[in-house]
Amino acid sequence: MERYRGLIEDGAIFLLMSIFTALKQLLADDGEINWGKTFAKIITNLLAGVGIYSFLLSYKPWFHEYPQKIGVIMFVVYIGSRLIDLVVDKSFDWLKGVDFKAILRILLGMK
Repeated sequence: MERYRGLIEDGAIFLLMSIFTALKQLLADDGEINWGKTFAKIITNLLAGVGIYSFLLSYKPWFHEYPQKIGVIMFVVYIGSRLIDLVVDKSFDWLKGVDFKAILRILLGMK
């Protein structure tokens, strides 16, 4: 039961930080709140934070001890969120310049 207690505590911290990060980004945007996009952003933040946190734990196991655990989780969720936003924005800008119709015509042998 003690092992599950630690997982539940970590999960609650990750969930709260994911919600706070999504709310911070919602407050920065103007207009209506898109609840579907907000839920997707919370899940994305959660997964990004857990991934980076797991990587840090494999590198330095003392990050899991309590005095620094909350600060590390806050940091990795925010950084993970920003990295995903950066990758999505850069890939969208790159894909905007690609002419997919021309590529399909070349691949299919059409003129």
